[in-house]
Amino acid sequence: MAKNKKITDLQNQNLTYFENGFTYTLLNLKKDKMVLDVAVYENGVFIKQETKPFAQIPKNLKTKINPL
Repeated sequence: MAKNKKITDLQNQNLTYFENGFTYTLLNLKKDKMVLDVAVYENGVFIKQETKPFAQIPKNLKTKINPL
């Protein structure tokens, strides 16, 4: 049996959303903890990389990722 990958790379899907004046680009999904690594941009300039819970992203992105 094949093992499930615990980390899914999302960079090639170019998934982004806007919130509070920042642009968030999804990088990786860690399935074991259900958290996302995201890159944060302000006015097109990279600010930082942070971790966000899967539950805090917009529903339209959740359906595109579909972690189950």
